[in-house]
Amino acid sequence: MSSHIIDQLCDEFQKKTVTIDQVKTFCDDIYLQLNQNKDQNNINFITPVVNIFQSLKKEQINDSRILDHSLFIILRDVLISLLDIHRNKLPMDKLAKNISSLFNTMIFKFVNNNVEIFKRLLLHKPLIDQFSEYINKCVDNLLDISDESVEVLNNLLSAYENLIRKRTDIQDNPLMTILFETVVKCFSSHYYEKMLNDIGKQTEMNIREELFFERCPYFIYQCRSQHRRYLLNDCRKILLPLFNKQLPFNQVNKPVIATIGSICALIFVRAYVMMNNNTFYDQYEKLLTHLLQMLHNTNQNDSTNIQLIKELVEQLANFISFEQYFGKMRELKASSLFLSIIDNTQDEYTHFQIYRILAAILTEKDIKTLALPDKIVRIFLGKINDIINNIHSEEPLDNILIALKSLVQHDQIKAEIVKQQGLPLLIRCATEPELIKQAEGTQLSLEILLALTFNTEAFNYIKNNSLFLEELKKVRMSTDDDGKRFAEGIFWKLEEEKKPIQVIPSPSHDQYDIMISYCHRNKDLCHDIYDRLVNDGFRVWLDRENMFGSPMDAMAHAIENSQYVLVCMSDAYKQSPCCQLEANYAFQRKCPMIPLVVTPRYRPDGWLGIITSGKIYIDIPKLTMDTAYVNLKNEIDAYRKQKKQTKEPSSQKIISTHDSASSELTTSKILPTTEPISNVQQTVIEYSNCIDEWNNDHVRSFLIEKQLTGLLPVVTGINGRVLHMMYSMCIKSPESMFDRLKADTTTEHPLNMSTYLRFLHEIK
Repeated sequence: MSSHIIDQLCDEFQKKTVTIDQVKTFCDDIYLQLNQNKDQNNINFITPVVNIFQSLKKEQINDSRILDHSLFIILRDVLISLLDIHRNKLPMDKLAKNISSLFNTMIFKFVNNNVEIFKRLLLHKPLIDQFSEYINKCVDNLLDISDESVEVLNNLLSAYENLIRKRTDIQDNPLMTILFETVVKCFSSHYYEKMLNDIGKQTEMNIREELFFERCPYFIYQCRSQHRRYLLNDCRKILLPLFNKQLPFNQVNKPVIATIGSICALIFVRAYVMMNNNTFYDQYEKLLTHLLQMLHNTNQNDSTNIQLIKELVEQLANFISFEQYFGKMRELKASSLFLSIIDNTQDEYTHFQIYRILAAILTEKDIKTLALPDKIVRIFLGKINDIINNIHSEEPLDNILIALKSLVQHDQIKAEIVKQQGLPLLIRCATEPELIKQAEGTQLSLEILLALTFNTEAFNYIKNNSLFLEELKKVRMSTDDDGKRFAEGIFWKLEEEKKPIQVIPSPSHDQYDIMISYCHRNKDLCHDIYDRLVNDGFRVWLDRENMFGSPMDAMAHAIENSQYVLVCMSDAYKQSPCCQLEANYAFQRKCPMIPLVVTPRYRPDGWLGIITSGKIYIDIPKLTMDTAYVNLKNEIDAYRKQKKQTKEPSSQKIISTHDSASSELTTSKILPTTEPISNVQQTVIEYSNCIDEWNNDHVRSFLIEKQLTGLLPVVTGINGRVLHMMYSMCIKSPESMFDRLKADTTTEHPLNMSTYLRFLHEIK
């Protein structure tokens, strides 16, 4: 056989008005000619055939009779031969490029309807073996390979990427594992590091950069096989230090932006275990710092920089699922940086990603000094309203609710949600089937509503909404465990508010030494504390093992029957309304509390800061677990000694109205004060230990003696019972009450947070 016959068949075919039947006949004729001369090298006759297929229109080839034709098996075998030949002689000829391009085009257009055909064509061991060997050879000789060689790699990787997309059965094929592992090795090449160092020197990527900074990362990104975790971890171990070494990029252009996106895609996808792993924490923290540094240095004056800002913000949003990085973001003043970007850019998508980040990292101080609570709440409620009204939203409902769940920890946000009529929207999210489906259950909306019950207006709205409470009862009786937990919490909160606050009497024989109050996101460290305490003979309550009946009743039972409560503080703990219920319950009943910091750089504020004020924090990440545990046991011993001493008879005489020696309540003493109030007589009369027995003079005396004179303008004319009521209101809504009391004090001597916290500490 000579090339003449093949050429003649191709020429005749090109002159026809091509139909599917004619394409089929052409394939049959070519296949027959090639099979009749198996002893000859088919490579010499294939080029015109490939050219014909590349010229065909979609409808002329999109037929299983064509795609499944044995002629394509011959083309594949020719490609295998070419890969083998050129593996030892690197310059690749045009035919291999054209065959790989043909396969890529075919599979890109037609894979959905013909998966089995392409599996037979491409999941072929000799092809994958030769392709893997060729990748290794090219990576080791990157500077010597031709552009055609790079195009072959690009075409075949693209073809396999389209074949495996969302098809785990194919990805689990052992042949694909070989290919995945081969591509991962590309990242460890010394040429890869050199190319990364040079990225951005040109305004467009060359084909080598496209291969290594786009095609290879996204090929691995598509992996969903059973080996995915190990493959991704291998990538991250290579890429994290390498990427950090090159960051921040000084040159900003399209190649740099594309490279940041593709490499970060691998670094962050399914990275939960690694980002929580101390071994990789430093590398991820460095990456966070570099991305923020690039964002800070980016001018917002052209389309390229705007695109870079969008990319950087999108990658930084990956950190909001990992609270151990919040402290670093606050330390680097990320909140003010993000707010300045909002003021200077118009991209709605970027704005929303920033608000998602801010929702996670804003502190109480930020809310009051930097952010605009009304604007933030308006944006989130607006997006929920759009979804309810079937207006297209780029963000799914669950993402919106996750961000709002973080924000609602702040009292000012709670107040704004109520003010902007957000409660009816959230109730709809928790009760309407379509919205429940979009939010992936009732958990998020009910958790937000539970947090809102700490706002008086929201509490009353929910309490009086009989239709919602009926729906809530259904959730309470359902099999939705997460939804049930928050429904139970709402009902428990409503019932508890009806009961008077009672101080728990200290039983002579506590059932538990310690109750651990923690957020399940911090469970690994908290379970470690539990195990250490149990091993040292402590009787410890932790809901991993001790839950029974109603979760809320079990929690209350544990607090009432424990000597001490360990409060495991973190961003997640403060954001959790269930944790707030626990901590408030223990605080209101004066149960001794030992605060532990369980995530790096965390400092409590808001309601948690008030509850733990005046106490020594044990900072576990700062001290290491072993040292922190020794400190914890010392703190427990100190509490026990203090408790033992308070049980001994006091030598101090208690003055009562029934004591003849002190029947005259005019006995007074002058005490110094650090907060002088004009026209206030700094005299103190004796008062009993029972606050409810005090008159207004006793109230004034108490404040003067405790150096709390900043509160004197607030308590004019009130007795001990009213002061007790005011204290209870402060415990229920500490931040909003601080703002109210501050507004009632004088402008010359305004109430400060220090005085407020000391008041709560002294009166309890």
